[in-house]
Amino acid sequence: MEKVHDQPPRTAGGGPFHGPIWICGMCLFIATILPAGFALEPEQLLLIANADVAESIELAEYYCKKRNVPPGRILSLPLGDSLADSIPRADYEEKIASPVREKLTGEKLTEKIRCLLIIYGVPIKIGSRGRLPGAEESLDKLQSLLESRTKRLAGILAQLKLLGRAKLSPSSPQAQMSLRTLFERLDSENEGALSRIGSLDGSMAVSSMRKWLEYQEELYGKQRALEERARHKFLAASLSPQKKALTLMKIKKAQKLVGRASSENWPVGRRLAEGFYGALEDDRGLRGVVSNIHSEMEYIKGSETGASVDSELSLVLNGEYPLYRWRVNELRSPTGRRYSRTLMVCRLDGPGAGIARGLVDKALTAEKTRPYGIAYIDSRGIADDNTPYSFGSYDQSLRELAAFIEANTEMPVVHDRVESLFSPGDCPLALFYCGWYSLKKYIDAFDFVDGAVGFHISSWEAIDLRDPNSSQWCPAMLRDGITATLGAVAEPYLAAFPSPLRFFGELISGRCLVEAFYYTKPFNSWQLVLIGDPLYRPAFGRQGD
Repeated sequence: MEKVHDQPPRTAGGGPFHGPIWICGMCLFIATILPAGFALEPEQLLLIANADVAESIELAEYYCKKRNVPPGRILSLPLGDSLADSIPRADYEEKIASPVREKLTGEKLTEKIRCLLIIYGVPIKIGSRGRLPGAEESLDKLQSLLESRTKRLAGILAQLKLLGRAKLSPSSPQAQMSLRTLFERLDSENEGALSRIGSLDGSMAVSSMRKWLEYQEELYGKQRALEERARHKFLAASLSPQKKALTLMKIKKAQKLVGRASSENWPVGRRLAEGFYGALEDDRGLRGVVSNIHSEMEYIKGSETGASVDSELSLVLNGEYPLYRWRVNELRSPTGRRYSRTLMVCRLDGPGAGIARGLVDKALTAEKTRPYGIAYIDSRGIADDNTPYSFGSYDQSLRELAAFIEANTEMPVVHDRVESLFSPGDCPLALFYCGWYSLKKYIDAFDFVDGAVGFHISSWEAIDLRDPNSSQWCPAMLRDGITATLGAVAEPYLAAFPSPLRFFGELISGRCLVEAFYYTKPFNSWQLVLIGDPLYRPAFGRQGD
């Protein structure tokens, strides 16, 4: 799984919270003040089953009976009897999204239904939408812009390598490299140049610092350059109040144009005609404009436009939106929950209809018996670098989760802090599990008790969800008896996963399974699926009473 280098939209929120005391208070506060009616109720569910698969209909009816879901809440769709994992994008819209939308709006259920429950037999993955028709001219223009600005970035990289060195050496030609590699080298050389300048004296230091500042404006934009100038008094003094005011005015003008183009979704032709890319360069520098152009090209080509059926269905009432990578999950914020039309989506599925049905039985059993078990947390000893969506931030979240469980429940905690994973047979009575990183290679370490919840942070662990012989973590954990899990049907990037501390903290605070997931997952229209009974709400906070 790849680490995300280009930060997701700011509105997706930051990385995991640091400080279990704050989370602790938050969870207890939620548990004590929320009225019972606030929680998800059976009458707020709509089940989606495959009319051509008998086990799908039977499981839907079984669930409605066990959970007292009102009559008329099963939508049976003719999706074929092949148990297909994937569905083409056009077929998804025609055979799944449109009927769901019609059911909700035609029967005036949009104000009643908060959660869709997908039943075994319904496809799991949606194919990409393909290239936008008639976009060749736009692609050619964007390619030209990308090449010219990438060439400028490569030139700055060469200059940064020389900046602050007492002896200049000829620069070797740059081999063709990916944008990711170019960005990484720019960041590294930028820091290296600043460090070298710090060891210089006198006029050499001043002139080198001014040159470095010019590169900051080119790379990151005028605002970044002003901030860097303010950090160094001798540079700040060289900027007259008039010039500073003019620069701030240019920044404001650029941001206004960029914001308008984004909110009005300007096509490439209009962006070119009205100076969008120049304004974006003023605002965010060459790094920002190159990233934007690359994303626009990928969007036009239809790259990364696949998704899980579940995640796409969460936006079924949201009208049209761009199909490229993800949409920010509005349900993460209390304000979003109040006004958003986003639906929560969960799935009863797995390597066999019997296993899918067992998810309901195990959830009900756990709710009645208040399950006893052990929490197994498998961090890797990666230092927290205070960078959102980094490996260090997620490893820190695992460490804080272990401390949080110890502080707020009577659940024993086994915390593995080293690089290696738990070994086979290491984890009896497993009630919670969260850890990483063994890509598509399940480690049979767990004896899951009824009610167990867990997930493994790595890519592609739900691609073959129905394969009984799969070594991926989701089907293997379901086969081994876990009650609820989550995973990705394609490369999600690390930032797509809910923070372990937040997700399990919500469960411990009293949220049901699907609420805990949707109140902590960053994105919709993307790759994750949640498998289990959405209403599952055990008493994790206190055990053995």
